[in-house]
Amino acid sequence: MKVTVTNSKKQTPVEPKGSLEVTKVAQDDPAKVLAGAEFALYDKAGKRVRLVQTTDSDGKATFSDLPYDDYILEELTAPNGYAIDQAKYEVTIGSSAVKVTVTNSKKQTPVEPKGSLEVTKVAKDDSAKVLAGAEFALYDKAGKRARLVQTTDADGKATFSDLPYDDYILEELTAPNGYAIDQAKYEVTIGSSAVKVTVTNSKKQTPVEPGNPGNPGGNPEEPGGNPDTPSNPGTPVNPGKPETPTGEKIVTDEETPKGGVTPKEPSTKTPEVPPVQIDEEETPKGGVTPKEPEAPTPVVPSIEIVDEETPKGGVPKVAVPALPQTGEANPLPMYIAGIALIAAGLYARRKSMKSKKGL
Repeated sequence: MKVTVTNSKKQTPVEPKGSLEVTKVAQDDPAKVLAGAEFALYDKAGKRVRLVQTTDSDGKATFSDLPYDDYILEELTAPNGYAIDQAKYEVTIGSSAVKVTVTNSKKQTPVEPKGSLEVTKVAKDDSAKVLAGAEFALYDKAGKRARLVQTTDADGKATFSDLPYDDYILEELTAPNGYAIDQAKYEVTIGSSAVKVTVTNSKKQTPVEPGNPGNPGGNPEEPGGNPDTPSNPGTPVNPGKPETPTGEKIVTDEETPKGGVTPKEPSTKTPEVPPVQIDEEETPKGGVTPKEPEAPTPVVPSIEIVDEETPKGGVPKVAVPALPQTGEANPLPMYIAGIALIAAGLYARRKSMKSKKGL
């Protein structure tokens, strides 16, 4: 009797597995799928390595071949412009495929609070008069932002808008035409409410021209007065003797010359001859009788002056004979006295010789 025994292969039990499909959509619009969201999936017990998937252009990320178990689904990275979902989702993988939809809200960008500054430009002497054309610069104290420049309009206003809250410097760069900058810089703090600043300008002072130094006034051709003749020369007590007499006489100008000028004749006194006592003989035997010297006749120089309509200067200097200076001795009397002494000596000698012959 034959017996045949067969063996079947040992059947290795197949571990049942499932899948998870994640869909990413916008919270404010579920029809809008979001790509670029990154998810991690790991079992609760931590027995397996975690899996990471990113949503595609259809907003889907699929995890396959997942052993039946309890898992945690966690969002690692949100799509661009959206805030990450901080929630962790518990997922149980079983016989059927599991689908999960995860939403994202848009990322809320914090709005920086901003304010504004309105500058009004008016005249200092008349606050009702607004001034156009004033140029202002505004910059924050810390220098974190580029400076802003505005010019006042026909209403005298310049407005700086969208200013982050901060401390600023308002600086006047250019004053309106005809006005001067009174104060260049102002500190301004921008806060919740609009800031308004009024800036005044004074009128520009026009400097007084000092005149032309080349033409200080008057008629240069007729300056007036006589430059050669002082108004009150006075009378010198003792002018003294000049070091180098020139022998010239200075003739001053008249206001209007009438013709030639005749200089005043110098006074000439006839020198006195000292008397000589001579005993006359009855019959003079000879001898010399001195002649009485003649007084010199002064020569009067003739000065020609050209008569002009308008005198333009002094009268040319004309040489005249030099007169004795004050205190200077005239030699003529000495000459006469010398001749008289010689004559007296000759006469006395002759008389002496005559006396000797009589003896």
